[in-house]
Amino acid sequence: VSETRDEESFAVFPNPATQLVTLYCNAIENTNMYVEMLDLTGRSINKFEPVYLKSGFNESNFNVEFYANGVYLLRIIIDDDVIEKKLIIQDSGKNN
Repeated sequence: VSETRDEESFAVFPNPATQLVTLYCNAIENTNMYVEMLDLTGRSINKFEPVYLKSGFNESNFNVEFYANGVYLLRIIIDDDVIEKKLIIQDSGKNN
C-alpha cells in the first residue's frame, strides 16, 4: 500500500498573510516541491524557487509582501501530486 499526499499533508500560516507565509508539509520521502502562486482566474503570478524536502515534517517561507491584497491560490506540486491552497493577502503595505 503506497501513501499519497492530500490536502491534510499541507498547511499555510498565517492566513491571511501580510509579509511572509510559511508552508508546512509532511513529506512521504525526500523530494522537490514546486510552489506557484495563481490569481483566482488561474493565471500564474509567480513561480517560487523549488524547495528540497526531506522525508517527514518540513517548513518553507515565502515572501508575499509585494503582492496586492486579495485572494490567491498556492499550487503545490510534488512528484505527480498537485494540491491547491487558498491564500489571503491583506494589509501588505503595498498601495492598492
